[in-house]
Amino acid sequence: MSDEKPAKPKKPHRGGAHDKQITRECVIANIGPMLGNMTGIALALGVSRQAVSKFVAKHPDIAQLVEDEKERVLDLIERSFVKEAMDGCLTRQIFYLKCHGKHRGWVEQERQTSAEPARLIVETVVVDKRTEAAAQTQSGPERLPA
Repeated sequence: MSDEKPAKPKKPHRGGAHDKQITRECVIANIGPMLGNMTGIALALGVSRQAVSKFVAKHPDIAQLVEDEKERVLDLIERSFVKEAMDGCLTRQIFYLKCHGKHRGWVEQERQTSAEPARLIVETVVVDKRTEAAAQTQSGPERLPA
């Protein structure tokens, strides 16, 4: 038996800015195809994500191009989402109302529906505050079971 410890395996070399020069032109050319994703840009350039992030941080005009591309992608996805809601997808309609309809009274509330000490049931409901207010004026406030 030998007292020698086995050699530690070397970590794979990941590359970086010191291995490959990052140019403005290459970064700008990859912003659109990679949808503003830093990891995608880095993979396309063969460098680390951190190297691309540092490069972009040093160039405010390129950072603005990346943010503009991310906003463009967000707009496209939001447009698709709203179209599906308008086409009748109830899940998307509810989500949209909960996110964008708060100022009109669309809120999500949790209500206790059971007072049993050993078991607590909480149900989540989406409430149209306008309809709820009208119903309360006609029948009085809602009472929870005792």
